[in-house]
Amino acid sequence: MNSRNKAAIFFVAVIIGAGIGMAMFFPATRGQTIAAEPMRPTIHVTGIVRDFHAAHPDFDVVPAAGAGHYAGMVPLRLEAPGADPTFTGGGHKVLTSATDAQGRTIAPHLAAGATSTIGAGGDDACTGRRAGDHTATLDPNPSPVAVTSPGSFDEWLNDVPGTNLSAALDIPLVQQAGGTFVFDNDIDPRFADLGGFYPIDDQLFGNEGNPHNLHFTLHFSARFTYQQGQFLTYVGNSDVWAYVGDRLGIDAGGIHGSLDQRIDLDRLCLQPGAQYWLSFSLAHRDSPVPQLRIETNIEFGATNLASVTNKDD
Repeated sequence: MNSRNKAAIFFVAVIIGAGIGMAMFFPATRGQTIAAEPMRPTIHVTGIVRDFHAAHPDFDVVPAAGAGHYAGMVPLRLEAPGADPTFTGGGHKVLTSATDAQGRTIAPHLAAGATSTIGAGGDDACTGRRAGDHTATLDPNPSPVAVTSPGSFDEWLNDVPGTNLSAALDIPLVQQAGGTFVFDNDIDPRFADLGGFYPIDDQLFGNEGNPHNLHFTLHFSARFTYQQGQFLTYVGNSDVWAYVGDRLGIDAGGIHGSLDQRIDLDRLCLQPGAQYWLSFSLAHRDSPVPQLRIETNIEFGATNLASVTNKDD
């Protein structure tokens, strides 16, 4: 082999070696699938908790038709997304729960027919009854549900000097092995040893002679981007309502024992890729141990936190 050929072979080897080295340090991306950004291990939602005296007329009382789950205490649609729910003047006791095709409990109005006592699921086709849904059985007679008036109900979600005191509350939703996010008072380190969801023990108005502070409300609103397949499940024994945008998704009102309810957001006529607010309102109005579990695959972003103007300094 002459010297010219040796030089050519050496040059080619150098070029190939350089190419391999470049590939090691700068791998090509053309034609490759770039992994999506991983979900956050914990999502923090900030809410407002309000403390009430036990003597408030809506607390520590029993509805005329007895304790239980009542549907229809709040409207199916809010006046505007993010607005507070209002009291509609009564509710219907739920005798048997509504369920979806998988047997999961859902809000009664979502499985309701057009002549339901509390109205159909909404004003358009995609929020109504779906194949496999089972309708709830409701007491046809409305009950005052132990709420004194629309004005007293408004106090649950607003600061009213002399009536309530408020404070901010962090609600961490911790990612699970299956990818969902969960808040559960049984495993949250702040509440596990307390034996229940007691967010304001010895705070604000105090325990009023009880081992725990038992009379409070909680509200949070969090923004998210809608994607098909999203859901939220509530488990607990307090009045709870959750709206997505301006549509009611969870309707678990009343002084009741532990129940669960799920909303699949695909039911609510949402636009994929658009941003919405989820508003969650809770009232614990009686003495049993408060429970709260929230499970969702929604990755919440910003929290709409109202100023805490009536706090205990």
